[in-house]
Amino acid sequence: MALNDYAALQSKIIEYAEEISVDEPIADFIALAEVELNVILKHYRMETEAVLTSTANAVELPDDFLEARLIEVDGKMAVRVSIYGDVLNFDEIGYYQVGNTYKIVPEQDEPRTVRLVYYRSLTPLSDANPTNWLLTKFPNVYLRASLVQGYKYFDNPRMEASEQAALDKALALVDADHRRAFNSGNTIIFDGGMA
Repeated sequence: MALNDYAALQSKIIEYAEEISVDEPIADFIALAEVELNVILKHYRMETEAVLTSTANAVELPDDFLEARLIEVDGKMAVRVSIYGDVLNFDEIGYYQVGNTYKIVPEQDEPRTVRLVYYRSLTPLSDANPTNWLLTKFPNVYLRASLVQGYKYFDNPRMEASEQAALDKALALVDADHRRAFNSGNTIIFDGGMA
């Protein structure tokens, strides 16, 4: 059986773990795995872009926001400043984070256009959404992360540790793929020199 969708993942979890049957909360194991994976994963396939319009010199971050890669305000690269006071050079635009919001400084009356390139959370698997990029490209990560959660549920530390080790190896492959993609192509040049 190919491990290419939500139903196949659930079946494979049962197949791999003798303790887990169809009566167990397998969907919960997968959901808990996704929560932990969102904290540790960083991959180019998680990148997305949003163009936002400020209201009262602030933009609310998207619901799937994990980490910013680029913030431009009105076409200019924004500078991260302290929440306690901004120190900006002439013609710079700054931002700071308060909760789920980026505040833009200096303040102005007109709305601003904010281009945000960021890492987004995984699209959760479900019957309605049976696959995502991670399950398609790295099904072993989903399987191992879900099995770790299953063995936690059954309080089986020996098998949990074994699956965690397998998950760590699978995550190393995801990281290698990410680094390869980011380090390929042309050399980045700035300030007249090479990076």
